[in-house]
Amino acid sequence: MKLTGKVLVVDDEAHIRMFVSVLVKSMGDPVVLEAANGEIALEVYARERPRLVLLDVNMPRLDGLQTLRALKLADPGCVVVMLTSLVNRQTVEECLHLGAVAYLRKDNPPDQMTAQLSKIIDDCLGEKTSGEKAPGERPPAEKAPSEKPPAEKPPAEKPPAEKPPAEKPPAEKPAGENEPGAKPPGDVQP
Repeated sequence: MKLTGKVLVVDDEAHIRMFVSVLVKSMGDPVVLEAANGEIALEVYARERPRLVLLDVNMPRLDGLQTLRALKLADPGCVVVMLTSLVNRQTVEECLHLGAVAYLRKDNPPDQMTAQLSKIIDDCLGEKTSGEKAPGERPPAEKAPSEKPPAEKPPAEKPPAEKPPAEKPPAEKPAGENEPGAKPPGDVQP
């Protein structure tokens, strides 16, 4: 399966937007949308609802972290991959904590970026951009080992089935018992 649907590329540098757009288009047949800053990105996202957002960390006006916060507030399920040329562990960790699914280094060679992005798309959108089955691929219904299944209540235990009492032969009744006018046992007449 190839990458389809809308993808939003957000970077303040036009040549980076063009480079990332070409890279994304090489992975299938997506509709690539572009934004030069976070403010425009939020407008485009609200109007177009892309499946994937590739978001630069360092931008004027509204930076990547502020934009990521706003995107997640508007749509907690949005899939955002951060783009950066600087590797600042604190920033990367903050992006992941805020809900980014991954980050890509813009200064990596194009083939390495393509491979990384392909894996991210496979993992997050469930699409195979290479058209091949990945090693160890699971059917869609199966959960990854790291995913916790939803909490379920254990089935209520049924009490053991009671055995019906063994039939006893009817006891012999003393004469006159259960006859009209008979008095129950224990009643004594004076």
